[in-house]
Amino acid sequence: MKKCAFTLVELLVVIAIIGVLIALLLPAVQAAREAARRMQCSNVFKQIGVALHNYHDTHKAFPAGAYKFGNYNMSVMAEWASANPNAGGYGIHPMNTTLALCPFLEQQARYEAVHQRAFSSTSAAANDAVNSRYEGNTGKISAILCPSDSNSNLPGYSGNSPAIARSSVVYSMGDGMGNIEVGYMYPSYVSYPTRRPEERGMFHLFMWHTVSSCTDGTSNTVGASEHCQTERGDDANAKVGLFNGTAAMREGDTANNPSSMIPQTCLNNATVAGDKTQLVNHWGGNWPGGIWYSGRPAYNNFHTVLPPNSPSCSSDVVVVMVLTPSSYHTGGVNAVLMDGAVRFVSNTVDCGNLSVKRPLQGKSPYGVWGAMGTPSGGESTSL
Repeated sequence: MKKCAFTLVELLVVIAIIGVLIALLLPAVQAAREAARRMQCSNVFKQIGVALHNYHDTHKAFPAGAYKFGNYNMSVMAEWASANPNAGGYGIHPMNTTLALCPFLEQQARYEAVHQRAFSSTSAAANDAVNSRYEGNTGKISAILCPSDSNSNLPGYSGNSPAIARSSVVYSMGDGMGNIEVGYMYPSYVSYPTRRPEERGMFHLFMWHTVSSCTDGTSNTVGASEHCQTERGDDANAKVGLFNGTAAMREGDTANNPSSMIPQTCLNNATVAGDKTQLVNHWGGNWPGGIWYSGRPAYNNFHTVLPPNSPSCSSDVVVVMVLTPSSYHTGGVNAVLMDGAVRFVSNTVDCGNLSVKRPLQGKSPYGVWGAMGTPSGGESTSL
């Protein structure tokens, strides 16, 4: 009786065919998974858009980009800084837009924990801000995390206490790159208290805009986008780092008289020649997403100037910066418009003339992307 069987050659051919099929299928599976993660990320920003409008319905204005919380006024911050000279400034971070939205993102308990502590004393030193800043701030908050970013699962800033929760959400300052982080945040910069941020976007420090502020139309104005998170504070990856260009980025400006940043200079100088993933000179103090409630622009904001996934740059830590949204999606970032619609902004979005100094009023020179960031620039451009 004759027995049937595969020859060794036939078996190897079948194995080879299976291997080829797996190799062809794997990218498709990975693409499908990323598409699902991108959709989840889009839903995060959809909820941010809904929360912004629910906040506006309740308070008759959108939340500020950052604000003083409780008793953290200028004199108290100065007292705290004097009592805690080695704390690195983190105890006096202003609160951000995300914290204000917490009651509308099913995070009421987290909001109240921070709120209660901030009002617990008239003395910041008595508040023991170094440790109390962590109360209500630990634990993952899925409502503000993009699953495409693998670092979302890591703890955020830890310092000398439990790690603070992370965030993927950043808010638009339009093309207002000047005076973005000034004296009411750091008492050591006492020359800045009267200096106002350049109000060119929807979410600046201590500025509460309304729907009527969007004279260009809420469907033509960007509200929030995403930013990749670093694994740690000293990560020099261009997606998440901030190029410290104090010398390279300034054009004769000084700390007390800042002039304009040239965005094109950031693109030209920020990254290592031949390796656009590494910054030439990294500012280790920047950790986007590492402190979810921080109102410091380097943690909480972005500009509609450089294309998405470009590097971010600073010409002075507290004066002039250009902050760029970033993601691990292919080709761009998610963004929510002020009408609540979510759009995917391509890395190739028109950015106009990046060799122009930062504008102070009127239309943005930075193309479609710049126009989408200004709520009242006189442009009706849409993505």
